[in-house]
Amino acid sequence: MTNNLVNGILAFVLWGLFPIYWRALQAVSAPEILAYRIVGSLFFVAFLLVIMNKWSWLKELTFKKFSYYGLTSLFISTNWLVYIWAVNNDQVVEASLGYYINPLMNVLLGTLFLNEKLRKMQKIAILIAMMGVAFLTYKYGKLPWVSLILATSFAIYGLLKKKSDLGGVESFSLETFILSFPAFGFILFLIQKGESSWGNLGVQSDLLLLGAGIATGLPLVLYNLAAKKLTLTTLGMLQYISPTFQLLIGLLVFKEAFPLDKLLGFAIIWLALIIYTGELVHFNNRKRVNFR
Repeated sequence: MTNNLVNGILAFVLWGLFPIYWRALQAVSAPEILAYRIVGSLFFVAFLLVIMNKWSWLKELTFKKFSYYGLTSLFISTNWLVYIWAVNNDQVVEASLGYYINPLMNVLLGTLFLNEKLRKMQKIAILIAMMGVAFLTYKYGKLPWVSLILATSFAIYGLLKKKSDLGGVESFSLETFILSFPAFGFILFLIQKGESSWGNLGVQSDLLLLGAGIATGLPLVLYNLAAKKLTLTTLGMLQYISPTFQLLIGLLVFKEAFPLDKLLGFAIIWLALIIYTGELVHFNNRKRVNFR
């Protein structure tokens, strides 16, 4: 395997292992974990910028660009918060469903906002996935809101990043910088109120809070390295690694319930993903042949 493929696999495996990391901080509230994750990510990405000597982009910052990345940071922080909450409230299986749905949500948003044309099999895949969500909603009497928020927030984040003109590290730096103001403020607020988890839950908890930035930034760096060289088809195949790891962790490690009717709902959505992925591979192979 090439280094690029290894980097891609490692990135998605690390994302897939996130439930174990966040569950180890279950005694800490989701907003507080998020605040430390943001602050830690800021220090991690600042270290990367020093190593890479990438500072010239700061001269090109405008109020418009700053505002734009303020919007992207809103969606990624929403995604992070809901995911952390889901992991620590026995919703890992439902969270994994959100990342299975995400590729189809990307296609749908591309059609709505980027004037991309849905091919026939893509339409069928999206329709089947909607049937799967409808089935789960009917069986449980409520929308799988965790899954839908995770899928939608990350898809909108991806859509906005398509329009951005900064590289992966640079844009992530700006987003974490913007988010660091409320994050720092929230941490200081908790300390002042005497409600901070820092120093009150043991050394392990403190170390995990400190490492949250590295846990967030490392897979992102590996993904950016891989994305520069790998085809979209390969990346599309690799992205199923994360929700699969999350699902297995939810079932085998955290022993979450997975009754037959939920399995059936997942199976309907998996069928949609098989159709979507198969069509994508076929379309890209045909395009490559025609290009030659």
